[in-house]
Amino acid sequence: SAIDRSSSGSLPVMSPSLDAKSCIPVNTLPACGASVSRRSLSSGMASMRRFTLMSDLERMRGDIEKWQFAIYDPKNNPFKKFEGRGKKVNLIRWDGRSYKGDTVFSAEDYPYRFMAADQSGNFSEVSGVIPVDILVVRDGDRLKIQIANINFAPNSAALTIGDPDLVQKNRSILRRLAQTLKKYKTYQVQVEGHANAVLWYNAAQAKKEEEQDLYPLSLARAETIVAELVKEGVDPQRLTAVGKGGTNPVIDPKKDTELWKQENWKNRRVEFILEK
Repeated sequence: SAIDRSSSGSLPVMSPSLDAKSCIPVNTLPACGASVSRRSLSSGMASMRRFTLMSDLERMRGDIEKWQFAIYDPKNNPFKKFEGRGKKVNLIRWDGRSYKGDTVFSAEDYPYRFMAADQSGNFSEVSGVIPVDILVVRDGDRLKIQIANINFAPNSAALTIGDPDLVQKNRSILRRLAQTLKKYKTYQVQVEGHANAVLWYNAAQAKKEEEQDLYPLSLARAETIVAELVKEGVDPQRLTAVGKGGTNPVIDPKKDTELWKQENWKNRRVEFILEK
């Protein structure tokens, strides 16, 4: 698959009320292929991301029996699936949300797999990734950015330094984040560190974990990010570090333990709250 990572215009503000449209050109089959192109479209004070899904399946020997376009989260859990029958896929509209309504995280790659089969038994499949840039989501009367893949050393506020790929990934994310925040110069930014509670099932142990481990670690990590953003040229007077510990999980183990086991990585995150 060929990935076009170019973008133009302002970095997107993604609102839950917007219907982001996805367009992924699919090459002819039986050797089916897919490529992702991205761009930002302005819409008043907001912008929305557009992807397009198109296909040319005429070279299949028979009628298309079925096709499927499956999207996975960064941990390869099923995220969203589109499927149908017939020669033309035409257009898929996708708002960047999962089956459950969860929005994609900023600065993540979401793998996809496209499959088509005809009535003569020909089958073809191709895979790739949909890269997500820094998304600024409207949350009531404020704006929010969620990032879950800034890599820290284990149980530490220090950014990862041992793996060159992770070091480069961190640097790229922080640079793109700083560029985005500079576009919102009139906003104050609260940098919130969030942690994942593992002793939630025992009230006494959970309280101790929160006070001794999760809160101080989440605050220290938020302070690390503030320092890195200042290095990237963001005005320090705009930035405030806050530790949230494990008090505001994306996936609450008390409500859905099985889901938490699969997706608790979402709880370890940094959020950026933009307010005037």
